[in-house]
Amino acid sequence: MAFFIVFLVSGPLYLATATRKAPAAHSSPPPYAENGGPTHHRPPEDPLPYAPSEHIKPASSSPVPLISLATMLISFMGTVSTMYFSWRTDRRTARESDLKVIQMQQQIVELQTKLISGQNAVSSSDPS
Repeated sequence: MAFFIVFLVSGPLYLATATRKAPAAHSSPPPYAENGGPTHHRPPEDPLPYAPSEHIKPASSSPVPLISLATMLISFMGTVSTMYFSWRTDRRTARESDLKVIQMQQQIVELQTKLISGQNAVSSSDPS
């Protein structure tokens, strides 16, 4: 079950991050302020980090989300059916054990009646 939860969490996270790229490295030195020190802000001409890349297909045109969804649904149906059949088996086993207990109780009652009737027969035939 833990594998199923990890699959549910990691699949969407992968899809969310697969269409983005890492920030571009600066090829030119950072700009300098009037006093000669480097500025600590990003110049406006730099691309934003994690901007969509031209080399990576968007999620809508990739078959990965569809395959991932189909795999998730099939795994879910398999898990549910396994749990259902296990539940049925456990219920049947419990019912059988209840019937065995009832049968044993009936056998005990029969043996007690035979024992009592046997003792009564012995006591009635004994002249003392």
